[in-house]
Amino acid sequence: MTTSNTLPRLRPTQAMQYFIAPHVISMDDSGYLYVPTNCRPNSNKCKLHVVFHGCYQGLSFINTTFVEHAGFNQIAETNDIVLIYPQVYPTMLNPRGCFDWWGYTSPAYASNIGLQMIGVKQMIDRAAKLHYNPNDSPGERRTMHIGRAVQ
Repeated sequence: MTTSNTLPRLRPTQAMQYFIAPHVISMDDSGYLYVPTNCRPNSNKCKLHVVFHGCYQGLSFINTTFVEHAGFNQIAETNDIVLIYPQVYPTMLNPRGCFDWWGYTSPAYASNIGLQMIGVKQMIDRAAKLHYNPNDSPGERRTMHIGRAVQ
């Protein structure tokens, strides 16, 4: 898929609202959301996946190269998966711009009370809240109705 085909479905998001002290925990102000063609308003049920970039792969190092060209968007387009791309930037404690996998944000970094994970969970919850259909059967509730909030 070419960049020109990808960009209309790739949208910047304001990520700061989901994180406690985002700059302290190395979270960038922005992230990206990829919405496949079939996940437009009033369309198919879609799944959601969070894509964590590696060290040196955030916006401050390579701009949108990872977001646009890592291959996730093509897989998402084919499989009706909305992608959330949170972004980390380098700081004195995190000079390589990595997500916290060693404890620079807190000792709870790898748990559900880790500061980065709390924010990512809020991003997921927000998407689920906006797209949850109470008429789904219990088996269908693992998917979300994507579209109305990402117009």
